[in-house]
Amino acid sequence: MEGLGNGIRNIGKYDPNYNPRVHGTYDPSRWYGKPDKPFMDVTVKELPAWISRRDISPFGIARAFGRGYATFKNNFFSSKNSNWKVFMIMCIPVAILEAQHHFHTVFDKRKYD
Repeated sequence: MEGLGNGIRNIGKYDPNYNPRVHGTYDPSRWYGKPDKPFMDVTVKELPAWISRRDISPFGIARAFGRGYATFKNNFFSSKNSNWKVFMIMCIPVAILEAQHHFHTVFDKRKYD
């Protein structure tokens, strides 16, 4: 756990575990810490120890969201054929909401209230 002052000083800087001599060019979507066992390989007996190794400080959670956003951006918006992916990402939630509204009105018994 890091203190609030130490965490605020690290905002906008590289990951504390990043070493340019070892890792090369900085990639915001990559985890530079020590590799751990994947969650799907953890048994129930090992689960408390695995959870205790996670960084659950507010800044650790913010770093995790930042890595997820960078990965999402690289996969869907910065790829070679990103136009159709962006279109699908925007259209699927709208289609789901429209289908929900349609089925709500189709099966509603009080149509003329």
